[in-house]
Amino acid sequence: MSKSAAAFKRSEELTLPSGLTVEVRRPDIARLVMESKDGSVPAFLTQQVVAGLSGKVQNTKAWDPSTEDLSTMSRFMDMVVRAALVWPVIVPGEPDYDAGQISIADLGQDDRSFLFGWAMPNENAAAARFRAKQNGTMEPVPNL
Repeated sequence: MSKSAAAFKRSEELTLPSGLTVEVRRPDIARLVMESKDGSVPAFLTQQVVAGLSGKVQNTKAWDPSTEDLSTMSRFMDMVVRAALVWPVIVPGEPDYDAGQISIADLGQDDRSFLFGWAMPNENAAAARFRAKQNGTMEPVPNL
């Protein structure tokens, strides 16, 4: 039996669109949604998580970013990116760059969108549609 806590790390390196390399781990999206108390989770996603926990199939219409509060989606993206990034660490306030800290503002939109897409579960069609709407070049993959 291994007694090393390092086995729990489960992180990997990714190269961002900017060319920077980061260390990441997949966050537990359902847990982030359930623990959020600051209005950072879009209503459609909260409904999906609640339906999943209750075992009920959620038959929702496709998410349309024109009807959802985009500032809420932006806060949710930031929450997911913070949870996914292991190194460097995103901190509130002034970062200590020498200690491996950055601000969320240090990440460009391309890097944030890339990290968000990497962190979200593949079956989350709403997230795929959101990414598609952001750059206009991607088409969402239908759930089969």
